[in-house]
Amino acid sequence: MNLGTPSSICKKSPPSSSRSRRYRSQATEPCSNCVMLQSTLNSVNASKNKCADLLDEARKRIIELASTMYQQNKLQGQGSDQVKTVEAFLEAANDYLRGEARVPEVIHLD
Repeated sequence: MNLGTPSSICKKSPPSSSRSRRYRSQATEPCSNCVMLQSTLNSVNASKNKCADLLDEARKRIIELASTMYQQNKLQGQGSDQVKTVEAFLEAANDYLRGEARVPEVIHLD
């Protein structure tokens, strides 16, 4: 069995038809569906990035708001304690003026 010499086997292939050349050229170009899918994918990724940025900004604002609310609650608690102290002093003053001198149990001066 004679397969031939390597040079005879590797000879040029016959010229291709115009149809096969057209198919090969179309194979190297991206198809229109691929282009549309890629642009859709790019817009989805851009939307995801924008959502992530907005989420980070919302988290920062929530932390600021929670901190402000905590400080307000803390100040309100201090104010409430001061109001109770003033009420105790007023009650003691009224009792003294009526002649019933007594000292409130707990008096805080802040």
